[in-house]
Amino acid sequence: MTVPQATTFTVQARLTNPAATPARLMLMLDNKQVTGNIEVAASAWHTASAGTVTLPAGTHTFRPSVEQPGAVISWLQFVATEPLKAGAR
Repeated sequence: MTVPQATTFTVQARLTNPAATPARLMLMLDNKQVTGNIEVAASAWHTASAGTVTLPAGTHTFRPSVEQPGAVISWLQFVATEPLKAGAR
């Protein structure tokens, strides 16, 4: 993902956990953990907050890391907590 300027984002995830036991995952940026463990109880599809992250400007590799299997992620969304400067996308 490309971040035009250093910004704090709220991360939202659309996910489910069809397993009987809770799943656990975390979010990684450039192979470094940027969130705490996210517990996903057995549930139907829902949208949940995965916390906030401050991302530096530049191009980065972002991925979820599953610690305890079970969760299925449909999508992740990053919402800037403050407006980006004019011209930043």
